Amino acid sequence: SKEMDNRVYLNLLLTYNKHKKIMNIVSFPTNTYVPIAKNNDGSTLNDKLLFAYQFGGAENVKTAVSKLLEFPIDNYAVIDLETISTLVDSMNGIDYGLQEDIRVRAISQVAFEFKQGTNHLNGEQLVSLMMAATEGISLEEENLVNLMNAVMNKIENEISPTQLKELFNQIEANTSFNHLLENQTEINTIKSVPLSDGMIPSVVEGRYYIKYEKEFLNAVSEELTTFN
Repeated sequence: SKEMDNRVYLNLLLTYNKHKKIMNIVSFPTNTYVPIAKNNDGSTLNDKLLFAYQFGGAENVKTAVSKLLEFPIDNYAVIDLETISTLVDSMNGIDYGLQEDIRVRAISQVAFEFKQGTNHLNGEQLVSLMMAATEGISLEEENLVNLMNAVMNKIENEISPTQLKELFNQIEANTSFNHLLENQTEINTIKSVPLSDGMIPSVVEGRYYIKYEKEFLNAVSEELTTFN
């Protein structure tokens, strides 16, 4: 979000098997405690993943997550909130059903209130629900995949290749997306790797963070690279 000092509110790590056409996905909460920079004395500055972009852009976010998992990450793509909102608005919003009334943290305002049943989402509301699903507290983690599928299905049905190319041109990335458009990369299955069981709420110098045991993160890395 450019309006919030380039904070990254949603961090999705994707792995893909082109032969089985399976994508695995994990999303780390913004409060995840990670190394984000070096102090003047050469020591490591640890803080929330939310702030990693401020200390070196997308490459620094990629490095922080890679160090956390001890897992090599090849590519990155950054989509700002305005671009997401424009995409969702161009599809006349996203309809999504919820099992109960919930209140979730927002970005440009304090929170959103959603009612049980079908809700018509704009871009920020979509991201806010995905953030909530990442934490697995007010919204179960399976909703992350369901929301992604809802967006992908609508893009496939309502967005032309020309519009997609225009969208990709607005994305900050270290790779070209042209091959995705030309080869029509297929995804038959999206599988979520849950984190809620390994979350360790922690307070460091009066600030709230989420930490993970090394063994748990090793299991996450293994699951990300297993395609069944």
